[in-house]
Amino acid sequence: MAVPLVYSPGYNIRFFGIEKLHPFDSCKYEKIAAALCEQLPLRPDQLVDPGEPVDEDDLLDVHTPEYLSSLKSSAAIARVCELPPLAVLPYCILESRVLRPARLAVRGTMRAAELALAHGYAINLGGGMHHASAGAGGGWCIYADIFLAYRHVRRSHPGLRMLIVDLDVHQGNGLARDKARLHPDEVYIVDAFNPRIYPGDVQAQRSVNMPVHFTADMSEADYLQSIQTAVTRAIEGFRPGLLMYNAGTDILVGDPLNGGIGISEAGVARRDAIVFAAARAARVPIAMVLSGGYARRSAAVVSASILGLAREFGLLGVPPAGSQADTTGVAAERLAATAPTV
Repeated sequence: MAVPLVYSPGYNIRFFGIEKLHPFDSCKYEKIAAALCEQLPLRPDQLVDPGEPVDEDDLLDVHTPEYLSSLKSSAAIARVCELPPLAVLPYCILESRVLRPARLAVRGTMRAAELALAHGYAINLGGGMHHASAGAGGGWCIYADIFLAYRHVRRSHPGLRMLIVDLDVHQGNGLARDKARLHPDEVYIVDAFNPRIYPGDVQAQRSVNMPVHFTADMSEADYLQSIQTAVTRAIEGFRPGLLMYNAGTDILVGDPLNGGIGISEAGVARRDAIVFAAARAARVPIAMVLSGGYARRSAAVVSASILGLAREFGLLGVPPAGSQADTTGVAAERLAATAPTV
């Protein structure tokens, strides 16, 4: 029986080792999927395959024709991915090795939104391209998967209101720009980020309903409390029909691109549990996407957090903590060490 966990091996990006010049681990998705299948009572065939990548007609629902045309240039793709060496590669290689995986991840986020509305929750082991907007990309974010997914599910759920909780350490400027352009009233954004680092988009921040600024001098306890307060208030005040959770792990201590933020691995797990607990308490369907994370152990931290969520809330076929069924087995033993406390 399938579980609402979306993944495809096609998410992983490889092109002759050049991808390793960027700190983002573009193959972390397969590591996370493998760890979850090893430590949960899951087989790879129980994960939901997203299907075929989105096509240009799908992308035009959010993106401008001019932006999509610009991505037919290797130089433009190199700028979006922040990897100058890509500019010298033939476009046909970048189409198959970079753009196609990104379009597949968009389909995965669409599928996760569908599954969340059907089952109450879902996780896409990819996606979260929060710097991309209708007319631009950047920061390794090519397509606006969250807004594409939202507009996709609105067709079958007219009037659906979406709450975006963006906890990647970088400002989700693409999300804010698309909210202002497309859905100023139907979308509410909570964005917790370090304002001292990329992208510093002052104009986009005006469209964020609840910005939460945090810097290196903020304690982990204060950070977690601020997240709990913001998410709870947003759910109570906005009353969304869907929560899209952009769960970047670049808040992790030692991440090279977070400006000195120092949240522990346990803190990442507690943060994710706070968001899931708030959504489930309010009976709001939640779809989680992975977004950024540049520390070498990012994949392991994501895996541990999802394992903790599975045990805490009885997800992905794991009995809830404290149930009679949760007494023996590999999952019970290994999840115990990673279960978050809130």
